[in-house]
Amino acid sequence: MIDPIGGPVNRRYAAPSSAPAESDIAPQSDRVELPGSQNPFLRDCTRTGATVKPDDKFQVSILLKRPDNNFQPGPFKSVDPAEQAPPNPQQLANLEKFAKQYGLSIANIDPKTFTVTLDGTAANYQKALGVKFGMYKDPQGNEFRSYKGAISLPKTLAPGVTGVLGADNHPIAHPM
Repeated sequence: MIDPIGGPVNRRYAAPSSAPAESDIAPQSDRVELPGSQNPFLRDCTRTGATVKPDDKFQVSILLKRPDNNFQPGPFKSVDPAEQAPPNPQQLANLEKFAKQYGLSIANIDPKTFTVTLDGTAANYQKALGVKFGMYKDPQGNEFRSYKGAISLPKTLAPGVTGVLGADNHPIAHPM
């Protein structure tokens, strides 16, 4: 299949008509924005008009807050993971409930890095993260999935989360 410009069309993405309705995104009343989750790369990018297929599958990693009971002011010291407190069981319970509520599954829990990896579809992540995905193109011509605005999470989950990775697949490193 060829697009109007003459290049191949990536069959992974659907025409704009398959975009989710605003009602497909989680209501904002019981949610809070995740600080720092707005995508700074989009200011130099253009929206392509294509949308992400609702059934596209990918993984997103949730970074949990670490207990700060070992914090000591002064020079940085590495911490032996064996001496580090594990993730808070309530954080994990909240995340498991969140994943189940939005049709996501937990692919991996890494207690050493406080990272939980989720499996799911674009439609489920849109609802879970309170965003609307679209396809964008950066100045180098790379096409990627992203979202405008900030990720929002349920008020019960947000205090235990420091970041969400993988909702955007913008290339960070470029070949030299």
